Amino acid sequence: MSCNTSRPIQGNITKSRIRIILAAEYGPENVRITTSGEIHIRGNMQNTDQDGWYLWGQIGNPDTEARLRKLPGWSLSRSDADQLDGSIYDIADRLDNLVMLADGLVSYYPAIPELREILRSVKSAHAALEKAKSPVRGLWNLSMEAADMEGRS
Repeated sequence: MSCNTSRPIQGNITKSRIRIILAAEYGPENVRITTSGEIHIRGNMQNTDQDGWYLWGQIGNPDTEARLRKLPGWSLSRSDADQLDGSIYDIADRLDNLVMLADGLVSYYPAIPELREILRSVKSAHAALEKAKSPVRGLWNLSMEAADMEGRS
């Protein structure tokens, strides 16, 4: 199977979002993204006392995306939060069905103590997700509250 190595692997963070995050951290004139997806920053090069352009990361690389998420300019976007909230609702619904199934198994097979443990674990996970899916305390709201407390609004 052949692979085109000239194209960067597509990640979850767009090129324009990367540019905005890095420009906020290093200044817009100090950020360069090549057509092959390499991200270069101008500044003090690592392990030296010289200034210049150095390779900061690669678009689509999981390590690069993890570094981007640690920068102060990073915050959860509303669309990302909506997607995560939707996933939480889906998982909570599935756990609700699992609670009913486990409850039925415990009542049908009362002599099996492991089923009670499973039921307790499933109920605990379900309760935690029910708190997380509160429409008033959605992920985007929590992200904005955190940004306000850090003075990043």
